[in-house]
Amino acid sequence: MRKFIFLFSICLVAFLISCATRVKVQKPVVKYIREQKCSPNKWFGIPIDTSSEYKKVAESYYIFEAVKDINSPADEWSLTFLDEKSAILTYNDNEQQSSVVVTFFNETRARITSGLSIPLDGHIGNFAIKDNEAYFARSPILSNKDEITGNSDLYTARFNKNVVANVKPLPNWINTYYGSWESHPSISSDGNVLFFSSDRIPYKGPDIFFTIRLPNGEWSQPINCGDSINTECDEITPFVTKDGKYLLFSSTGHENVGGYDLFISNISNEFWKEVKNYTEGKNVDFSKFFSKAKNMRPPTNTTADEIYPSTPTDPNDLLYYSSNQFSSQSGLYRRGGFDIYCRYKFTKPKKVAEVKKPEKIGFEIKEEVDVTPKVEFDPNFKLYGYVYSAESNLPIKGANVYVYQFDTLTQEFPDVTKVPPMFSTKTKDNGYYEFSLLKNIEYQLFAEASNFFYDMKRIRLEFTEPEKEKRLDFYLPLKLTLRINFPFDVYDNPYKFVLDTNGLETNITWEEAVKMLAMHIINNSMYIKKIVLVGHTDDVGTEEYNLRLGKNRVDFIIKQLVKLGVSPEILEGQSAGESQPLPRRPDEDLTTYRKRLRRVEILKIY
Repeated sequence: MRKFIFLFSICLVAFLISCATRVKVQKPVVKYIREQKCSPNKWFGIPIDTSSEYKKVAESYYIFEAVKDINSPADEWSLTFLDEKSAILTYNDNEQQSSVVVTFFNETRARITSGLSIPLDGHIGNFAIKDNEAYFARSPILSNKDEITGNSDLYTARFNKNVVANVKPLPNWINTYYGSWESHPSISSDGNVLFFSSDRIPYKGPDIFFTIRLPNGEWSQPINCGDSINTECDEITPFVTKDGKYLLFSSTGHENVGGYDLFISNISNEFWKEVKNYTEGKNVDFSKFFSKAKNMRPPTNTTADEIYPSTPTDPNDLLYYSSNQFSSQSGLYRRGGFDIYCRYKFTKPKKVAEVKKPEKIGFEIKEEVDVTPKVEFDPNFKLYGYVYSAESNLPIKGANVYVYQFDTLTQEFPDVTKVPPMFSTKTKDNGYYEFSLLKNIEYQLFAEASNFFYDMKRIRLEFTEPEKEKRLDFYLPLKLTLRINFPFDVYDNPYKFVLDTNGLETNITWEEAVKMLAMHIINNSMYIKKIVLVGHTDDVGTEEYNLRLGKNRVDFIIKQLVKLGVSPEILEGQSAGESQPLPRRPDEDLTTYRKRLRRVEILKIY
């Protein structure tokens, strides 16, 4: 029995908010009532053995863990791997789906490293990446009650590091009528087959389809994967492995443990041969090339929902997926709704028999010896650097540099307004500082000076990294620009992460940014007569409206600072509205430009 049903898409957010601009695809409006007949069979089988007894005797076994440092109280949906160490994470931010780039340190630990620049508003679903070509799903944010919930389209774009550009919708034979749902793209390693999920067939749940790149570069008419994959229930989140051997997906049908389960199907080599020779209209029964889908068994699957399978290698060795299996638990084990999990195979070190020659002649003794190469790791490293003025690049003498350690229990950095730093120092005449730190720990460093504002950076070195020293420089500005990212027409509920100077999400939350500002003001209050905060908006709306919106956003920041202990007497809020826009950069898309415009500039008066 499913715990809940998503409206044609696990990607869609239940409560949608308005946005500034919308991109509409010209599709005919079609409405019909779905009467889905979903009757999955109960799965009966042998679960994956994770017992301690099995681990003692087995040469290899599976370990299941939630991925550390990227899961939050919100929903984390999917990973799209760019290589074996980096991926795009799709997550919920303020009731809107967004994406960031994460870097993996090992199988079960990752960190957000940058935002993703996308020139579209709306809910951005999971990605499929082949070299510099990206495919992704987008659902518009509803701006009025007459729009259809459940509309999602597939797009293609150019992809470079963390920038998505030249966005175009896929053709209308893939994106069907307005109100239909096409989502969850996955591209083959050669870039010639695009799998996706769609609800284009009336009176049943979404099915998994694929489209083939034809010799002329166009995509073929979508082809249903057939009964080995699709049922009367929901089949969503397809993923084709790098070697083309497997199709992974999520379904509420087949033989089911409960809710959405993960399934795996073998793809025949004949499938890829037929794809290579395929022409539009050619009569090929592709369904015979997919083996009957197999349930990936508990504890991979639970009575909750498991969706979005993916892997950078072989799914039998390493598998990532999203699950809400702990969403109903209380206390320490409660995370968010959906979190990213990892299933990886651990193989014990191999041992060989070594012959020992005894003193007495006539017999030999064989003893098992671990032949795994032993690598010595130095757990320490020296962190050093310089603190400069951001405007003049001159070194700053006597600047304070603080070190905070990531709390693995709370999965966040400590509140800098309440918890003292682990280490602190002052810079020398040439702006130099240094610390002796441990590897395999994430640190947050904060540099400030009384006549400047502050700069913050994060660092973590793994045991396996050979560096014994790491340089990290800081640049302190005279005027601070706080880019807390607000949704359109909202002033009291920011998006989770602040933006950098390029309008990209950072790995710093808006709460952390405000706490750093509060700490800096409190630390230097004896030198400060007044802090002036000026709110700036984008160009959407009237001048009068934007003046009011800018002031409301500044007042929100001031309210947060006062809560953190800053005296309200030294805080002054102003609004420039849209009257002081930043220069638009060459080839900068409008969405990113407007993100950069929405900012709060902060000045000190001594």
